[in-house]
Amino acid sequence: MKKLKINKRKIVLYVAVILGLALFAFQALIDTSVFRSLIQVRPDYDTVLATLISDAARQLNKPAPVDPTTGKIYIPEARLVLPSYTGLGQIEYQYESGQNTSNNAAEVHLTSSLILNLSESKLWVDIANSNNRTAWQSYNESNIFNSIPSLQACTRGVQLFYSKQNLGGDFIFQGDHKLNDGRTLYVYSESDCKQDQSAVINLAKQAQSY
Repeated sequence: MKKLKINKRKIVLYVAVILGLALFAFQALIDTSVFRSLIQVRPDYDTVLATLISDAARQLNKPAPVDPTTGKIYIPEARLVLPSYTGLGQIEYQYESGQNTSNNAAEVHLTSSLILNLSESKLWVDIANSNNRTAWQSYNESNIFNSIPSLQACTRGVQLFYSKQNLGGDFIFQGDHKLNDGRTLYVYSESDCKQDQSAVINLAKQAQSY
């Protein structure tokens, strides 16, 4: 079981995802034909929903400052610095002080614009596949939600803690190392993220305090 976290910065994403899941409840309580009728009346309904989900995911992270001389990447709130790296696009992050979480554990989430772009592209491909059907074929509304768990996990990214965590079976422990200030940094990733996070994981393993 994952630890339950109460996190104000993630409420926007959760609300968007709940809207998506509500469509399934809508289908179960009323009838599948109602949803299909909605798609026929408003063909871009799934596109609007996907846009809301994508925009909400983008608002959770912010770009990490980069030293223009050295190329080093900084996480100011956590006093962490990552080595220079190219090929990932912009490194993005979330910092949680622990004040809004149930275990009071400070944490850093690392991802990149490239990983997020690829995750969002998969969402839009699923929508295109859902709409790519002949008139006699049934609309498969579940297709447009296939990529949401991966998008969520990739948005959370590679997660860094200052103590060992019991996060549940979907999390993979990637290693730990000592920082210059004496603390130990523990690196985790989520198996639900279907994009290649290896480069971000390697950056996290080289993080140092400053």
